[in-house]
Amino acid sequence: STAPISKLDNGRYTFTSDIFGSIIINQDNIVNDGSNHRLYGEIDTNSTGIQLEGRTNVTITKLNVNNYQYGIFIKSGSNIVISQNELTNEYGIAFDTCSNSTLFENTVSNCYGAILLAQSSNNQITKNILENNNFSLNLDYGSSTNFISENVIDTTGEAVYVSKSSNNNSISYNDLKNNNGAVLLDHCMNNSVIGNTITNCKGGIGVNYASDNRIIDNEIISSDVGISVMLNSESNTIYGNTINNGETAIRLALSSNNNNIFENILQRNTEGITINDCSGNSISTNRITDCDGGNGLISASNNLMSGNNITDNQYSIDITSNSNTNTISTNYIKNSDVAIGFTSALYNQITGNNIIENEFGVYLNSSSDNSIFNNNFRNNTNQVFSLGSPNSWNNEN
Repeated sequence: STAPISKLDNGRYTFTSDIFGSIIINQDNIVNDGSNHRLYGEIDTNSTGIQLEGRTNVTITKLNVNNYQYGIFIKSGSNIVISQNELTNEYGIAFDTCSNSTLFENTVSNCYGAILLAQSSNNQITKNILENNNFSLNLDYGSSTNFISENVIDTTGEAVYVSKSSNNNSISYNDLKNNNGAVLLDHCMNNSVIGNTITNCKGGIGVNYASDNRIIDNEIISSDVGISVMLNSESNTIYGNTINNGETAIRLALSSNNNNIFENILQRNTEGITINDCSGNSISTNRITDCDGGNGLISASNNLMSGNNITDNQYSIDITSNSNTNTISTNYIKNSDVAIGFTSALYNQITGNNIIENEFGVYLNSSSDNSIFNNNFRNNTNQVFSLGSPNSWNNEN
């Protein structure tokens, strides 16, 4: 029988009622307008609502697509526009080897996976609502130079997952809330995560086996870990972020070296910045306040911590467990139980810090051969406490 779709001379196909079944598009330069009708099927392992392959300049709009394995599946397409659709399927929208296409103002909900890109580059994904999915937006297998902006992603497992050499993507100004993980960069490089609002996510922004990425001007509220850089992730820039009311604001661990963390504001977290088994990192000009622990170094060496404003914490800087040859300089540390504490730490250089109105200015336990000179100790209850810790004081040689 003839499907209830009207065709106009300008290449526009318009639904006139709901359709049960699947649609295969075999033309270029057309518009498929669902007129808010429903395309529906029965979920099985091979079902697809709309599919096309090798097509260009196709628009799919204003259609409710549900009860398929794949709602919309595009392979080897270019200049595709998918807009203002509502999708509930096992997988919402899938791109395989697609480019220069746009997904905007779609609502994708209650799917296992909302939007999937594989080997797809130079696409724009903007102003979509993705909610109650197992994972919402997945860039995989070399999906690069995509622009992901102004989406709302709510109540999912992983909100944005970028992996397997998916490089040079921009993830900006999205509203990510109530997710298990907000953004995860895994085995990729040169991605930008900028200006996102992340609220009530277990993990804020994660970086694993990923280097040369930029994490800038994000606001992260009430996350277990605000920003996590782990597993040989190197030369990343973390700048201008605000992280409040979480467990750990910024965590570096497991040979994540030579990262640059500066001008972040970290307030009311259990831990401010922790560095575990990493070296060559620069922690500078951050503001860290009202935390149980401001900065913690554990088995971390050759890191620089300078010019930070660290106030109203229980421990401001805690250097432990063979954290050696670090430089702690020109920090402003005020109103802490312990300003700078050492436990089993050697050969560190502590210089030019302002250490003011703390319970303990410097606390040393089984830590020797550190150089502590030209610091300004003022109005601390105990300027220095040392237990089994011979060190050099005010030694300029």
